[in-house]
Amino acid sequence: AAALAKQNDESYKVTLKAGQSALAAKDYETAQAKFEEAGKLFKTDAVLAGLKQIESARAAAAADLKKAEIAAKKDETVKQLLATGNAALTAKKYGEAMQAFQQAKKLAPDNLQVLAGLTQAELAAKKAKTPDPAVATKAKLQDFITTGMAALKAKNYDAAEKALRSAGLLDPTNPSVVQG
Repeated sequence: AAALAKQNDESYKVTLKAGQSALAAKDYETAQAKFEEAGKLFKTDAVLAGLKQIESARAAAAADLKKAEIAAKKDETVKQLLATGNAALTAKKYGEAMQAFQQAKKLAPDNLQVLAGLTQAELAAKKAKTPDPAVATKAKLQDFITTGMAALKAKNYDAAEKALRSAGLLDPTNPSVVQG
């Protein structure tokens, strides 16, 4: 009986040590098998602690894997949004481009491509909304001519002169200005 007890004690120590080594090497399958084998010989705190460590390590590894998957998914989504934003920008659909870049910015606020794309889209949209100065000048010229001609018909010569002089400053070669 003493020989069997000594043999069990030696087997327990060897198996426990093998389980601890496997745990340190992050070989959780082997570690669990060795701790369970040691637990069949002697249910000690060392065996229970080792099994708990394996459980915790597996949970941490699963959490790390999930985080990596989420990060990869987020990166893929940002790439897709960048592509969408750039395509919309090229197609001069500035509202769509800004929307795509803003969504990408929510996911990756420090991504330089996202920030650059958003800035480009915002500037392009602003530029598109700014009226063409030639169109604005032509509209003002027409207003001055219309006002001047109406003042002439009403025999309000001072107002007519003022309006037609203003029109002359905008376009001195315009036949309506020269005629008036």
